[in-house]
Amino acid sequence: MSERVENKETQPVGPESPEAFLQVVVAPAFNRQIEDLRRQLGALERELEERTGVEAAIALHVVGEAGGVWYLNVRNGRMEVGTTPSVPVVFSVYQSTADWVVLAAEGQGTPMTGAAGRRGALTRSRIARLRSISGTARLVLRGESDASARNITLHFGPNDPAEPPQVTLAMREEDARRLREGTLEPQAAFLQGLVTISGDVGLAMQIGTALFM
Repeated sequence: MSERVENKETQPVGPESPEAFLQVVVAPAFNRQIEDLRRQLGALERELEERTGVEAAIALHVVGEAGGVWYLNVRNGRMEVGTTPSVPVVFSVYQSTADWVVLAAEGQGTPMTGAAGRRGALTRSRIARLRSISGTARLVLRGESDASARNITLHFGPNDPAEPPQVTLAMREEDARRLREGTLEPQAAFLQGLVTISGDVGLAMQIGTALFM
């Protein structure tokens, strides 16, 4: 009768017993999942506190036929639309009716409101940074040709917007969308030459940091 020889090299490596497997693998995996959820919940609670603590208004000036001025009033975690500001205005957005109609259809009608996601969300700390800015910037979004470029003017401060603006930033509409969605970092956009700046570079960097960082 032949003796059975076991090849130890082919034997699966595992815990010595079911109890050891449960102690070493199963229970720690469950505990890590709970700790991860607690960390996520803590981060969400901090974000919620930051966003519900905002008191600010954003003014939208649409110039042209069927245009007007509207205010996005944010207070106590709610955003409401009105024809007057119920809280101090942080910044103003100026667009022609034609540009607004095109950009609105593409989901970019009123930029920098935090409505498109967490990138650029309106938080207490972001509002504080925005309030420290004073000046006017023009954002030129290029389409497939220069003739299809759309203009957005952003003004910070209590005075009327400067004309011409102190700085102009130009980029493709697709790159602007990627910035809003968070798939393109502001630093990468500048380093890769996706954004061109004419005028006050310091103001451009201040606005970019306040809006996207």
